[in-house]
Amino acid sequence: MTKTATKRREIASKKEMRRKHVDQQHGKCAYCLQKMIHVRGEHPRKATLEHIIPSCFFGRHNLRNTVAAC
Repeated sequence: MTKTATKRREIASKKEMRRKHVDQQHGKCAYCLQKMIHVRGEHPRKATLEHIIPSCFFGRHNLRNTVAAC
């Protein structure tokens, strides 16, 4: 697999992971509990993936170690 194909697959998996978290959290930020969105568009509270245990401390990039936040 080429680097670009791997990168595309990684980006797709991040989008899927973000979608799953937003659905699990009922559309609310894990920290401030305000409603957020996870689709494209201009919005002040767009969902992002945040690591619970940071990557620099060997936190994995999976559903158990990430949350959706605004």
